[in-house]
Amino acid sequence: MRVLRRGDAGPDVAEIRSILAGMDLLPPVTGTDDDYGTFDVAVEHAVRAFQQRRGLITDGIVGPATFQALKGASYHLGSRPLSYTIAAPIQGDDVFTLQERLTELGFDAGRPDGYFGPQTERALKTFQRDTLSIVREDSVREGNVGLWADTTARWTDWLRTTVGIREDYFAGRVLSDTPENSGNAQASMTSPKAGIVLGPWYKTEFYGNAGYGLHSNDIRGATITVDPIDKVTPQDRVPLLVRSKGAEPHQGSRRPHQLARGVRAGFRFGTAVRR
Repeated sequence: MRVLRRGDAGPDVAEIRSILAGMDLLPPVTGTDDDYGTFDVAVEHAVRAFQQRRGLITDGIVGPATFQALKGASYHLGSRPLSYTIAAPIQGDDVFTLQERLTELGFDAGRPDGYFGPQTERALKTFQRDTLSIVREDSVREGNVGLWADTTARWTDWLRTTVGIREDYFAGRVLSDTPENSGNAQASMTSPKAGIVLGPWYKTEFYGNAGYGLHSNDIRGATITVDPIDKVTPQDRVPLLVRSKGAEPHQGSRRPHQLARGVRAGFRFGTAVRR
């Protein structure tokens, strides 16, 4: 662009006047303003005020640096797409505002300077991934079946025992947007349990229970192969079922027991569909 100074006229001057008016450094332009395209004293003073604000050489002349700063000041966050371009980095007040907001949110965009560089791009991508982007999209179908049985025996007036066993079977299928992470998974686990009751003595009984149990992991962890974000980094699978165990003693008031010896059995079935 050509250097603009007092006395010049034309479309370039009209653009400068429009930007300065938008920053309240010049009065709003009306359609009847015959001097709209003229670089007059008022424009020179407005340019000086702008240069002083931005730390530029305060000479009232619009050279390349001042013009670039004026163009950048005409943009507000959201008024244009922003991206990192190596050949011609985007510069402007909208970039400066973006950098400030990313920093306030805890994403390192570097020192706000109004230039959309690689560090700003990394901070923006991290923000988008953490708060906006869909990391993965899966369709999950899974079901489980449980069978259990226990038996209680009364050996004496003060001793009863219970033993039981449970068998659980889990199976499912994952359809992932990353084909490498799709697949089937299934697992089964047997969980024995036992309990003892002593008493009553003075209407108080003492109990003890111990046994094994399980918890199920997210089935997607049992079919995963690669990182769902970069689609490349290998990932370790986790078991679908994980063993747990526990024991507890306690006491309580005597309750009537109608069963001296007996066997119980049961069945449980469940299914789920998730997206």
